[in-house]
This record gives sequence, C-alpha cells and structure tokens, in this order.
Amino acid sequence: MMMRRYDLFVAIVLFLSLFPSGLFGQESSEMTYLADEVVVSAGRIPITIKDLPRSYSIITHEDIENSPADNVQDLLASVPGVDVKKRGPEAVQADVSIRGGSYEQTLILLDGMKLSDAQTGHHNMNLPVNMEDIEKIEVLNGQASTIYGANALAGVINIITKKGSSQHYNFSTEGGQNGYYRAGLGLQIPVDDFSNTLSISKTKSDGYRHNTDFDNLTVSAKSGYEYSSGNASVMFGYTDKKFGANSFYSSLYPDQWEHTKTFLLSGSASYNVKNFRFIPKFSWRQNTDHFMLNYADPFHAVNDHLTNSYNGEFQTIMTSNIGSVSLTGQYGFDKVNSSNLGNHDRNNIGIAAEFISLPFYKIKAVINGLTYKYTDQSWQFLPSVSLSYAVSENSNVYVSYGKAYRVPTFTDLYYQTKTQHGNSLLRPEHAETWELGGNLHQSIFIFNASAFVREGTDLIDWIKYTPLDVAWNAANLTNITTLGGETGVTVSTSEFMPEYITKKFSIHYAYLDSKLSSGSFISKYVLDHLRHQLITEISQSFIPGFSANWLFRYEARVNQKAYFITDIKLAYKLQNFTINASAENLFNIPYQDMSGLPLPGRWIKTGVAYNL
Repeated sequence: MMMRRYDLFVAIVLFLSLFPSGLFGQESSEMTYLADEVVVSAGRIPITIKDLPRSYSIITHEDIENSPADNVQDLLASVPGVDVKKRGPEAVQADVSIRGGSYEQTLILLDGMKLSDAQTGHHNMNLPVNMEDIEKIEVLNGQASTIYGANALAGVINIITKKGSSQHYNFSTEGGQNGYYRAGLGLQIPVDDFSNTLSISKTKSDGYRHNTDFDNLTVSAKSGYEYSSGNASVMFGYTDKKFGANSFYSSLYPDQWEHTKTFLLSGSASYNVKNFRFIPKFSWRQNTDHFMLNYADPFHAVNDHLTNSYNGEFQTIMTSNIGSVSLTGQYGFDKVNSSNLGNHDRNNIGIAAEFISLPFYKIKAVINGLTYKYTDQSWQFLPSVSLSYAVSENSNVYVSYGKAYRVPTFTDLYYQTKTQHGNSLLRPEHAETWELGGNLHQSIFIFNASAFVREGTDLIDWIKYTPLDVAWNAANLTNITTLGGETGVTVSTSEFMPEYITKKFSIHYAYLDSKLSSGSFISKYVLDHLRHQLITEISQSFIPGFSANWLFRYEARVNQKAYFITDIKLAYKLQNFTINASAENLFNIPYQDMSGLPLPGRWIKTGVAYNL
C-alpha cells in the first residue's frame, strides 16, 4: 500500500512540474487578477481562494441563474468529485457523496451550521431553502472532520444564503411534461440596518412512471442586523415533501410512499474587538418521516420517525503578526422517537483549533486539531495539516494530511425489517487522507488538479454475503483504500471569442478507484461509486438578452452501464421579465444512479420570471 501511495504522489508531482511555464510563470500584464477578492469558508478562518491548500469548487450566484438545474441536488451534479445518486427528480430524495465516500460521510452546512440528519443520511438533503435564497454553494473535497466534526469524512457542502441587503422582488412560474408545475415568490426588503428575505415555492408533478408523483412546499425567511462591531442574523426554514417512493428501498415493493417535513431555526452573530472576533451560533433542526411500505395498505409496515437535532458553538478568532488562530467549542444533541427504531438520544462535545500562518518564503501552513467525545465513547483527537507554496501571485501547489470520522446513524444502529437489519454494536468509522494538488486563478482562466489517497477503517455499509441473502445487514467493513483525483479548466472565452460561439467554457474530470483490503460481500453503498466523471459546461449569448447554457455529464459507475446526459436551458431577458425553456436529459437516454431505479427521460419545461 505504501508503494501505491508513493507512486501516485510521484506521478502527480511530475504532472504538476510539466505545467506550461505560462501557467505558473510570468503572467500577462493585460489580465486583471481577482483571486484576492474571492474569500471562501473552507475552514474556521476565512481564506482567499488563491491561498486555499485544498481541492475546492464554488457554484456562484451567476452559475445558479444560468444552470438548467432548478434544485440544489441537480446543481451539485455539475461539481467534479460530487456524486448525486437520485431516487427521484426535483429534489424528492437524493444521496449526495464526495470522492467515493458514502452519502453519510458528506457533511451538509447551511451558512456554516450543520444540517446532517441523525436518523438517516437519506434525509440530509431535506433542505428548507429555495433556489431564490442561495447566494453561492461551496464544496470542499476531502476530509474536514478536524474543522467541523463528525460526518465530514469525505467532504463538506456549505450552502450560503443571501443577506437581503438590497431591495428585490421575484416571482416565477414554470410548467412542463408529466403534469409538472412550479411557482415561486422571493422578497428582499431591507429596513434601516435590518435585512430581510422571504421565499415560498410549490413544486408538483404526476410523476414520470408509476408511483413517482410528488408535492413539495418550501418556505424560508431570514433577518439580519448590521452594527458597528459586527452583525447578527436569524433564519427559519420549513419544507414539506409528499412523494411516491417506487422501489426506493427495495425493488420488492413498488408502492412505497413517504412524507417528510423538515423544520429549521438557526442564528448566528459576530462581534469584533481589536484583534479578536467572537462568533456564537445555534441551530435546531426537526425532521419527521412517515413511511409506508404499501400505500394501498396504510396499516401495514408503517414507520414514523421524529428526529430533533440541536447544535451550538462558540468560536473565537485572533489575528497576530504570525498568523490567525481560531478556537471553537461545539456541542450537539440528537434525539429520535420512532415506531421502528425506538427512542434514543446521544450528545457530543468537542473543541476545534485552527492556525493559519502568514507566508514564510512563499510557504503557508494550515494546522487543525479536534478533540471530541460522543455518548458512551472515550475522548479522541484528530489532527490535520496543509502546506502550500505560492508558485506565483495567483497559483499554488499544496500537500495535506488529515484524519476524519463518522458516527453511525440511528438507522444504522437500530433499524429492523425483513430486508434490513441494523446493528447496535457498530463502531464509528475513521479515515486518513493524503492529498497533493495545485490551483491557478486568473480573471479569465481557472485551472486545478489534485490527487488523493484515503484509507478508511471500520467503514459502515449495508451488505449481503451472497446474492441469495434476503436481508441487508449493517456492518463495519475492513479497510478500504480509495485512490482518486480531479482536474479541470474554466475559461471566460468572451474575451477572445464571439459570445454566440461560447461565452464561458469549463471541463472537469474526476477518477476514483476503491479497493477492499479483505473480505468478500455485496456492498449497497460504499463500493457503489463513480469510476469516471466528465463534466462540461458551455454558456452562449446569441443576441442581446438571449442566452443558452449547456451541461454535459458522462458518468461511469462501478458495476453499472455508463451514460452521457445533456441538459440545456434557453433564456430571453426583456426588461424585468425572463422567459426560459429547459430540457433535462435532452436526448432521452435511459439511465439510473441506483440499481433498479430508472430516472426520467427527456423532461421539457417552460416558464417566466419577473424581477424588480
């Protein structure tokens, strides 16, 4: 194993050393560099993207407006290294994972606060926000447990909402095939030093095949206050989803049906005193899940789950002449009341530290450490360190190492049916990750490349030992080694090419290979990942006000047939109105993310939006 890791890193070092001198050498004086202006929250201390020693992706507000996607799950499908395994369309339910990790190894954040569901990771993407609320989405590839705690084993997705500091009104409506319609309302109304946002959306469809209908409602509101030494905000969100779950959890039952409701209340503040910044945060997330194995027999095999998660933290950031230091105290409490799982609760406490040094001979260090304790577990310590070297003003190469962990969900521990057996003796899973890469950020050109090795121990999966087994069993696996990497280029081609040909172009590729150290069994989740992922996006502008945005995805999943999906969105802006038409899976390609769950063919939608 050590030789495989060494060979991989040597290959990447050679690859980086062969970059054209124009990329990492002297920059053109005609270009305006904007990298210093882009600040990301990959860690506890904000850092400019040109200094970030990690693999990272940002979905900007402009990307969201231009994308053919109309929900967060489909947006994330355009990010390299992110695997979105949908059970149904339009954000009904999807498992989102990063770099071949399980969906429960990906931590979901909303404005920096945890949203991951303690009952089951299948509900992690029950997001009580609308597309109109989102300013940008930051995706951190690789471990971040030393920063955010449990479940950030493979990566982090941070959804950052708008502040609502400028007055804005939006109304949109859309209709399409399969009895689809969507209506949305968004308001931004600042009052003195207060910013306020409100959004409401309703989405409904008859379904694209038997028992795939859905009816979703989402309401979100946020208020913020700016004062001389900082700011404060509070957010409320609610989403209600009713949907046919044809074969979602077992192909033996095509008439499964589910109804979930998610409520969120969160708040944060910041207060600055000289070289110190104090940031308290809290959140309360409640998720209810009503599941029927057969909607025609509502009194048979019905599960009701109520999960409450409370999280609080207090962070202090200090800046000095040697760098910045952050200390964060974290506390969390999860409780489930369930007709199947029983009644259980657990708490966790942790202290996280981060240090970012000032550059020393173009070298910058980012050091993290987390000590934590869960109910009935001993204290543990997780370290990570990243070193970056500034090759030029707007490019760097980096190397990083870190440990991460995930605790089992209540479903992993206690769920019991004829076809699924939980395991109350499950241990937390752990991983160590090594990464090497480089980034280049210029005004019209962005390039990145990275390679990583992750060694996971005691990974949790649902398995069968033979194809004849009836039930899936939750178990801690032996070691799994994952090798992989991502590379990509984004170019603003309008600087040197007519916009009707292409205004913006990007192409990204990700590769993964996971090997089980020992044992032989059928994996339901852990070993079912994308081997190859190729994503291309093209933006065009034919005449003033008219645009076309294309998304091409080639995905080759382990043990499944590869597929190539094309999505397109056409839009025409006329004063305050925007008329749009989109086609998902334009060429009607049969495909599925999960075995036995075919996804929609061509789905055409048209709509109009009014912005003031």
